[in-house]
Amino acid sequence: MLVFRAFASDALGKRNEAARWYRKALLKGKVVEHNTDLDNCCYLNLGNIHNEAGDYELAREYYNKIQWMDSLQKVEIHGDYYGKAANRYQQFASSNNWIKAKEINDSLTNYCLTKYGEQDDYYLCCLQSKGSIQYSLGDYEMALRPFTETIRIGKEHNLHNYYVGYAYCRLIEFYCNQDKIDDAIALFPEAISYIKNLSDKDVSEVEPCLFIGMACIRNGEYESGIMSLEKFLSFTPEYMQWGVPYAINKLTWAYLNVGRNQEVIDLLSPMLSRGESLPENYQSLRPYLHKTLGCSYYVMEHKEEAITNFNEAIRLSGGELESDTLIQEILSEYCGK
Repeated sequence: MLVFRAFASDALGKRNEAARWYRKALLKGKVVEHNTDLDNCCYLNLGNIHNEAGDYELAREYYNKIQWMDSLQKVEIHGDYYGKAANRYQQFASSNNWIKAKEINDSLTNYCLTKYGEQDDYYLCCLQSKGSIQYSLGDYEMALRPFTETIRIGKEHNLHNYYVGYAYCRLIEFYCNQDKIDDAIALFPEAISYIKNLSDKDVSEVEPCLFIGMACIRNGEYESGIMSLEKFLSFTPEYMQWGVPYAINKLTWAYLNVGRNQEVIDLLSPMLSRGESLPENYQSLRPYLHKTLGCSYYVMEHKEEAITNFNEAIRLSGGELESDTLIQEILSEYCGK
């Protein structure tokens, strides 16, 4: 049979020859005997050949002719191709070869959109990878687009899944990292509202709280920042533990600025007494935590504790904080008394 010649050529990597045999098999099927399953295979493989060659319009035409029996059959037939392409992408991504990873993912993105449609998890997964790749390549503006597109799809089709929730988290993170604080704050209520209603526990509503909380505090909006960071610290998933010291650093600084000094002392004093035994991800922040604690002791009129913490902040920073204006003003005031 002609179709088996096509399969053999395909298996040998002779894609042009295989395409010719697939087309002949389809023509013969129309004249002699129509076999839906074999026709589907021919259309599928012709679509794959043109898709991999970058001829996406022709690939779409072949894919559209496939008569799927059900969604399970669709996944079974496409799973092998998607899996192999995804594995190649992972190999390049894990070695930080983002240019090659992008090539594979772009092809995979079109492949999934063509056959599954924009609501499908495979396609949304590709968009997620696309945004992450652009971010890794340093193209931050382009990195935003796949995530804004994912949110658009979620709204348009009323989707409630991990990928849309993840897109909200990443957009807020990107906005904060690019100092687009107003954009992050504007998106925050919508993100929290969406993620709260997710049944998929892989996305916690607390994740965007870290980024928006730090951004608010950096922008001087202390009450909003406190609310967000307290929420983050009240329930921090295991995969976000890296963010805890950063949240504490910003939260205590916000407490200091709104006059909640006793809370700063209650939180930081026992923590910083552990010194070198604190986890590694706390060590780089210890100078700034000591500075905050010293300021709160100053406000509460505990002179000796304030001086001790300021000196420790200077020591741990390798002298960097020795020229800190706030520390110097307070120490000068103490010395002048």
